[in-house]
Amino acid sequence: LHESSIIRGMNNASDNTLITYAKDYIRNGFVVMPVINSLVDGKTKKKPIIDKWQKLTLNDAEIILRGFLNPRVNAIGLLTGGVNGVFVLDVDPGADMSDKHVPPTVCVKTGRGMHYYFKYEPGLGNTVNSDTNFDTRGDAGFVVVPPSWHHLNTYEWVIELDRELLAPI
Repeated sequence: LHESSIIRGMNNASDNTLITYAKDYIRNGFVVMPVINSLVDGKTKKKPIIDKWQKLTLNDAEIILRGFLNPRVNAIGLLTGGVNGVFVLDVDPGADMSDKHVPPTVCVKTGRGMHYYFKYEPGLGNTVNSDTNFDTRGDAGFVVVPPSWHHLNTYEWVIELDRELLAPI
């Protein structure tokens, strides 16, 4: 990672936890972005602040980290799909898991449910199913990652993000 002046200047930003975590994600080869989570009609709305965020790569580290200087940013988004090699199953309250088996894999406790991370397979996109409370995030998608804010609590790793720990789909 080429450290420009803005990135070097952030090395002392110990008071900004999100920048510190974003830098760690980037150092570990994950493309992340600044996100503003806000409460709208009782639900958390997630809004990336970088235009055309779907095209971000690790080469955009300076642009990404500069975005975390925005005082409204309260979350880190991790791009899903081929760019990071992850596919995510988002399980919200009310989802019937009684006949489902999720193998041991990277996972996050979200504000309302769980995110289960799997090895990406080409062609997997995004779905939203409010009837089943299962959503998926693949190509051109993103999920919010720890230590981001949610109106109910913060996101927490249950099993830390590590490509070696991703289960196959």
